[in-house]
Amino acid sequence: RLQEIRRAGARTKNQIEKTTYLTSKAAATLVRSLQADLAHHKQQATVIRKAIHACLKQDAAMQQRFALLTSAKGVGEVTAVTFMAEVPDIHLFSHAKKLAVFAGLTPHFQHSGTRTPVSQPISKMGSARLRQAFYMAALTAQRFNPPIAQFAQRLRNKGKKPMLVNVAVARKLLQQLYAIDKHQTPFDPNYHMGLVSAGTA
Repeated sequence: RLQEIRRAGARTKNQIEKTTYLTSKAAATLVRSLQADLAHHKQQATVIRKAIHACLKQDAAMQQRFALLTSAKGVGEVTAVTFMAEVPDIHLFSHAKKLAVFAGLTPHFQHSGTRTPVSQPISKMGSARLRQAFYMAALTAQRFNPPIAQFAQRLRNKGKKPMLVNVAVARKLLQQLYAIDKHQTPFDPNYHMGLVSAGTA
């Protein structure tokens, strides 16, 4: 629900920005209506965040897991709790690649005769919530997570398109959280830099 409210808030912000192009007398009324919607989204998000944190406080193990996951740069509360909800036990996945498959963040190969397309879309199978959360988190991670930022820059230097870069970053960020959760160790930029460089996590 928090994901839905955040997306609704983002859409309302975009609508408010577009009102600057309006010249009709109805523009002011429209802006007031949209601002009221945005305030409502923010209020609802606050209510749900409080409920989430109240739930976390009831369980010491969940508190610890939440703290570990949010130690990764670019991973906020929405991404962390989505990960916790969709992946209740990290040991269900023997390898980070299997988790990426579960999230639908791996390439989906479609063959046509003997030809294989150079650029493949992601599979979009598995947990849509997990995929959406990490796709959005990838935008922030590219700015504040040093290993991820370097990885993204290497892809851009190779001429990869922005959407492909962000999908690859989302997958690497998911792999970072896999390592953090499985080994029960906070985010270490030096350690994760090695994982990203090696192409594993």
